Amino acid sequence: MKSPIFIFSLPRSGSTLLQRILLSHKSIGGTPEPWFLLPLVYTLKEEGTVSDYSSKLSNKALKDLLNSLPNGDQIYYDEIRKFSSNIYSKFLKDEEVYFLDKTPRYYHIIDDIYKIFPNAKFIYLFRNPIQVYASILTTWCNNNFIKLYGSHNDITYGFNKLSEAYRKHKKHKNTFSINYESLVKNPKETIKSLQLFLELDYDENLEFNFIKTDINTENFLGDPTGIKKYKSISSETLYKWKLVFNTRIRKKIIKNYITKNLLCEDLKVQGFCKVKILEELNGIDNKGKYNFLKDLFSYIGYKTIIKFNLYLIFSNSTSWMKKTFIS
Repeated sequence: MKSPIFIFSLPRSGSTLLQRILLSHKSIGGTPEPWFLLPLVYTLKEEGTVSDYSSKLSNKALKDLLNSLPNGDQIYYDEIRKFSSNIYSKFLKDEEVYFLDKTPRYYHIIDDIYKIFPNAKFIYLFRNPIQVYASILTTWCNNNFIKLYGSHNDITYGFNKLSEAYRKHKKHKNTFSINYESLVKNPKETIKSLQLFLELDYDENLEFNFIKTDINTENFLGDPTGIKKYKSISSETLYKWKLVFNTRIRKKIIKNYITKNLLCEDLKVQGFCKVKILEELNGIDNKGKYNFLKDLFSYIGYKTIIKFNLYLIFSNSTSWMKKTFIS
């Protein structure tokens, strides 16, 4: 196996489409979303995890251990690489020599991944944040703002972390960026330039063969939406957000998100302009049929859940925390 390929993006940015395109190449294999680098890397971080065995003490013990060695952290990274490469290689078949890892929340550990896999290929996929927000809201939240709490980090911190990482690593020889709009509007040239970057044997049919790519989202964590819905590369997804934010209250909500959460410099590094985004938003007529009060109270509920960490109390996935001491 050669060094892996990573796609860095936010959820609902078109990463599943890009993954399917790349997996249709004979030299690339993979699974939907491996995720396993996250817990391995987070053992080195003082914050970000809690457990009943005390993540804080575990981190201190590991740091003490690694500090007793020359270049301890790098030794640990090297061992993560060996372990990960071994796991990756077991999923490759026939002529496949590259494992493609597309895990959206790797935006938390991009710097670490560069250290673990210095010879890997890194693809940044950028999409207009309004489109991402709208897609998350309609796909995972049933168009109900109160359900956004599960994606809160993605639509707030995630965007800025992605920009910060790209700003830092864009001059790295193995770093490449793609805009989702370019991918769906001009797929032939975009896919061609991507294959050139990846140093693959050129395959002019990836644009069409991706529909044959089978990504198993039944047995692996992943996003099945695009796999089931799209049978060709289409630019229609670029405009669907206008049917989501087409009432006064909804436009105010997304405008508040853009102005308060996304910095101009972070938008710029991804190829977007805050002024133009807001101008396009303001140009939409308020003709939507969404219920004003329902959206208002739903949005207030979402913000309340985040402010007071109420999901820790009501979520089934965190119910175990009520039964034990965690740290």
